[in-house]
Amino acid sequence: MRYIAFDAANTLIHKPQVYEIWVNILNANGYAIKLPELRYTHHIVSELIHFPDRTSQDFYAHFNAKVLLSLGIMPTEELLSALFQQLTYSPWEVFADVKALKSTNLPLLIFSNFNSSLVSILETLLPNIHFQYAISEKIGLQKQNVNFYKNACKSLNIDVQDVIYIGDSPLLDVHHARLCGIQSYLIDRYTHYPLNPYRFSSMYEFIEFANSCQS
Repeated sequence: MRYIAFDAANTLIHKPQVYEIWVNILNANGYAIKLPELRYTHHIVSELIHFPDRTSQDFYAHFNAKVLLSLGIMPTEELLSALFQQLTYSPWEVFADVKALKSTNLPLLIFSNFNSSLVSILETLLPNIHFQYAISEKIGLQKQNVNFYKNACKSLNIDVQDVIYIGDSPLLDVHHARLCGIQSYLIDRYTHYPLNPYRFSSMYEFIEFANSCQS
């Protein structure tokens, strides 16, 4: 391997306040739910919903309604409005184990379904780490298109065989990338997918493995 590539959202960065806000709103409305249950349901619904490069209030009304229904809760206007208002400005944060990236000398890439604001977000949150970027908004394909990974590598003038990659989606980041010939893996910090044969539970484990694969 000559390069390490990463998904961005929920792989390197996340919005941890999102789940706490969800739990607080639901509890305040008489729905007792614990954080692990909410996090798992939210993640599974995220696997089944197509996220556009640029989201909107209408998109989140649709997505949040699906999460509520998956929990057995009716998506009332009051709940959807409270969720949107309180979740809109949740800040991005870096996962603690992303410090592991400092322990590799391999060039680092980003393969992400995102818009162009991702560059400034990562430059702000990880100012001492340099990435080369292949972002869906710029290359014109998203990860639900299997050819996203081929186009991502082509845009950076690298060969798919030279990349080891990790993301948080079993479908988009592992299955689709492997169909394109990329050695891809799943970051599964909360053990949502214990049966997946390609999972790592922390970025430290993955970087150690990636370092051992250098060619």
